[in-house]
Formats: sequence, C-alpha cells, structure tokens
Amino acid sequence: MTVPPSGLLTYMEGLRRHDIAMIGSTFAPGLRFVTPVRSMDTVQTLAFLSALYTGFPDWHDNDPPEPQANGSWGVKWRQDGTHTHTLALPVSPRYRRHIAR
Repeated sequence: MTVPPSGLLTYMEGLRRHDIAMIGSTFAPGLRFVTPVRSMDTVQTLAFLSALYTGFPDWHDNDPPEPQANGSWGVKWRQDGTHTHTLALPVSPRYRRHIAR
C-alpha cells in the first residue's frame, strides 16, 4: 500500500488538532494562499486559520488523502464546524471596498 507524503500527513494532522505551529511547519518558503479576494503569505495564512479555529472551535475535516492515477495525492476538503464565536478573518482593504458598494 502506498503511503501519502509525510508533509501532507503532518499538515492534515495539524488541521485536525488545530495546531498552527504544526501546520506552519509544512509550508514551503514563499507560500501564497490565494482566495478570490486576497493572496496571503505564511503569516497571514496562519492568522486566517487561527481566526477560523476561534470562530469554529469544532472545525474538522473527514476525508483521508487518496492516491491518484498520475501518482499524486488528492484530498476532498469537506470541512464542517459549529460557528460559536466571532469570526474575525483578516480582510484586505480592497475587499472592504467591494463590500461597501
């Protein structure tokens, strides 16, 4: 049986534990997390996850990595959680202007 890369397993375990340091340890130098409204570096991405875990303390995912035909690994990110606190995500000024319209 093929085993997923250790970095992917560490990343997913960090997500499961809400362990920001563990998650950050798997990021490549120069990481960019890109969303439709913003591109974030490592520090901003970890701040985003911290805010997410504060707003959704039981945030979780439940699909393991699956081997793909081309030799890579795929993950279905079906995540869920109960919104119990303020979700204070870091927002860019450009996004604020878009909402204000």
